[in-house]
Amino acid sequence: MDDLATYRSQLEQVEAALLGDPGNAELLGLASSLKEIIALHSQLEPAKAVISGVRNPRVLHYRLMKQRKRRTNRKFCLHAYTCRR
Repeated sequence: MDDLATYRSQLEQVEAALLGDPGNAELLGLASSLKEIIALHSQLEPAKAVISGVRNPRVLHYRLMKQRKRRTNRKFCLHAYTCRR
């Protein structure tokens, strides 16, 4: 079972416990934290796919900028210290 599946399973358990005690502040905080972890982990997955197998920093920079352009449609580089255009 991967990390994301584990977090989702834990969230389901916490939500089930909240059904029995909906006012429990500790469980509410735990559920909130797990939701945040799941959201951050989901955002991290595409970056892991881009980074995997890259040893050359210039190739990594190119892939990250290509992904950023697709998401934001920007035509400029914000990483002036690594990009020499």
